[in-house]
Amino acid sequence: MSVANKKKKECCGCNACAEICPRHCIEMVNDSKGFLYPKVDTATCIDCGTCEKVCPFEGGNIALNPPLTAYAAWNKDQEQYLASSSGGVAYVFSSYIIKQGGVVYGCTSDGMQIRHIRVASLSELSKLQGSKYVQSDVRGLFDLVKADLKAKKTVLFIGTPCQGGRLEKLHQADS
Repeated sequence: MSVANKKKKECCGCNACAEICPRHCIEMVNDSKGFLYPKVDTATCIDCGTCEKVCPFEGGNIALNPPLTAYAAWNKDQEQYLASSSGGVAYVFSSYIIKQGGVVYGCTSDGMQIRHIRVASLSELSKLQGSKYVQSDVRGLFDLVKADLKAKKTVLFIGTPCQGGRLEKLHQADS
């Protein structure tokens, strides 16, 4: 089986199915409102079920674990605090990771195009600042994250819970 027959209400557009497909027969396409959903080339699909194994809407794939602890913080650098959303803590974490030789993945906007990018230098961090409040295009991103992890780089991924959860599922599927 594949995600070919999924209805929109059964999909969050996380892109995990397209990233994991061994035949690369799943493409994320925009609907009439600009949201990305999977489109399966059924002629190429081999019904391996890999896409369903990573889908958050498939039974058993959702683990609702309450947080054990919550923290609140803000950036003490007034300039970064004002340039950021939600206190600018992501900038603090991101700059630390980059200074240690790691990389950061986060959401950026280029006009109306909202997507995740890879940032490896402090000078690029400003591209990630500010909240977007819309679906971010993560197509092709998970392969980059996996390559960085295989190269033993420290990776900070900033995204929604479903994006982070999909990263974990994809990593488990490769292991």
